Amino acid sequence: MRKDIQCLRGIAIICVFLYHLFPTLFVNGFLGVDIFFVISGYLMGRNLTRTDITKVQDILRFYYRRFKRILPLYFLVIFLTVVLVHIYLEDFLWENNDRYSLASLFLWTNQLVIEDQADYFRERVTVSTQTPRHHTEGLRYTRAMKTSVSPDDQYVQQMNEAISFYEKFTKKIYIMDAHPLYSLGFLNLYLHYLIQKPDELESLHLKKKLADEEMSNVKKRFSMLKCEKCQLFDLSSVFVEGDKYLTFDRETKLSYVDNTVHITSAGLEKMDPLFKKLAEDVMDNF
Repeated sequence: MRKDIQCLRGIAIICVFLYHLFPTLFVNGFLGVDIFFVISGYLMGRNLTRTDITKVQDILRFYYRRFKRILPLYFLVIFLTVVLVHIYLEDFLWENNDRYSLASLFLWTNQLVIEDQADYFRERVTVSTQTPRHHTEGLRYTRAMKTSVSPDDQYVQQMNEAISFYEKFTKKIYIMDAHPLYSLGFLNLYLHYLIQKPDELESLHLKKKLADEEMSNVKKRFSMLKCEKCQLFDLSSVFVEGDKYLTFDRETKLSYVDNTVHITSAGLEKMDPLFKKLAEDVMDNF
């Protein structure tokens, strides 16, 4: 085996290993998996150039040899993973791991990730905050809102058209400003850290600088709205502490975010002063 390829394999293994040990430090360690994909593609392509394939049977034989070599070990890893999860992880993590293990058996993991997260390459989702105590009209937008803003931005145009329609029938339109993005399944992650890594809980708070940069284009689009009756309200300010957006209460250890990236009752309680002020403003406009 060529030493340069073996060296790349070693680097890939180290990257993935460090990523799993220190995910917040080696944030791009998962690229080691991509290195393996490139190596596998290269080796398979090289083998194909040296193989005389002229019949369908030759193609089937080629893939049969690959499946015979890979699948037994693949299924063994899935089985051992399920066993170890049920032995060492908390029971609230079992159901989700079982779902992904079942999907892995049928080589369907990527599709499940897409279904759960709406984006295979990014494990974050847009937050839509639940506010059951007050009635406001919301405009829902996609993650495309975070892309760069153009002079004749289509998203701004669409929002202005919608707002222009609503202005005919309302005295005032309340729009929730951009909010920091949390990871899908955050509550499970938080509980895992709370039980297994209590000393690392602080790493789960969001870095304000990065979160603000991520929201900057959304805020810029909101500033371009043409609306005399609109009022933006910011719910994120109550979670700011220094250079962080807090994700849990340090005293009660209650998370502000659930697994579906909605705000929990603890988070809503923290927002109460803003809700009351907003409700007073609504009543004053009647």
